[in-house]
Amino acid sequence: MRIFLLFIAFLMAGCSSQPTPQTYFIALQHTAVTGTTDTHRDVIRSGEPCSLRVNRVNLADYLNTHGLVYQTSAQELVVARQHLWAGSLAEQIQFRLNNLLSQSCSASARWALATDSPAKSVQLDLIVTEFYGSFTGEAVVGGQWRLMDNMQQVLREQPFQYRVSLPEEGYPALVSSLDKGLIQLAEDIHIMAPPHTAQ
Repeated sequence: MRIFLLFIAFLMAGCSSQPTPQTYFIALQHTAVTGTTDTHRDVIRSGEPCSLRVNRVNLADYLNTHGLVYQTSAQELVVARQHLWAGSLAEQIQFRLNNLLSQSCSASARWALATDSPAKSVQLDLIVTEFYGSFTGEAVVGGQWRLMDNMQQVLREQPFQYRVSLPEEGYPALVSSLDKGLIQLAEDIHIMAPPHTAQ
């Protein structure tokens, strides 16, 4: 009996020393934009093909990591070890924004974008310098987008920063608020970028 109790105590000690399991997050929600204004919907007129999509996403060096990033003070950023992105963050941001940007296109245009049609009149490049949670209780999404024609001439450059309040504490709430920042970015690109269509 004494040996059995020692064995149970050994097992419990072993279990308590196990590392905390890692949690993976997806940076996109695969959902349509809700509460979209008519102005947003009409930027690209219904039935017209559209070619506005993110060609490339460049991340700041500190964001090229598997862990979610959190700002702990005005000067410090830390990278989570147990709360990780489920894949490349740059690819997830690109996929999410292209999904959001295509929602104002006609059905045929969405199909053309999904099949990577070569008929593109413009390309959109994105530099992301901020994509983290803050000790101020906000998710911060910032950087710059650049719209270029097929000759690589810059049509418009626009910096952006969105600070979205976290509804509650925790990494799931942070990821949700970061996604809301991407939704705001897509809406502003629709408004600020001229309605370029495939030629």
